[in-house]
Amino acid sequence: MSPSWSRIAPAVSRTTRVCAYDRAGQGWSDDPPHPQDGLQAATDLHTLLDRAGEDVPYVLVGHSTGGTYAMTCAARYPEQVAGMVLLDSSNPYESTAAGVTGGRGWPQAALERWLPRARRRV
Repeated sequence: MSPSWSRIAPAVSRTTRVCAYDRAGQGWSDDPPHPQDGLQAATDLHTLLDRAGEDVPYVLVGHSTGGTYAMTCAARYPEQVAGMVLLDSSNPYESTAAGVTGGRGWPQAALERWLPRARRRV
């Protein structure tokens, strides 16, 4: 939830613009009308940034499951994401490694397209 970034965001905002939000059903955000998967969380983030008028490209930061949602957003909108910072991120392949398909809506093929591109930037 956004309050957990209250010590980090002000320090980072000294050198760049920082936006923090609560996903649907988290923190101060309303519950979603239906259960959401990672694809919907990524779409919501993209819509939020677009409607807020934030300039691209973005550097997405995600913690835990938020890291996987950041990767999903980057995979869906690669031209709008310059990079990511993942803090103790969940593994987007954990559901496929366990033989589960569908998981939380993480698009494995899309991540595989984006991740090699991201590795070239490092």
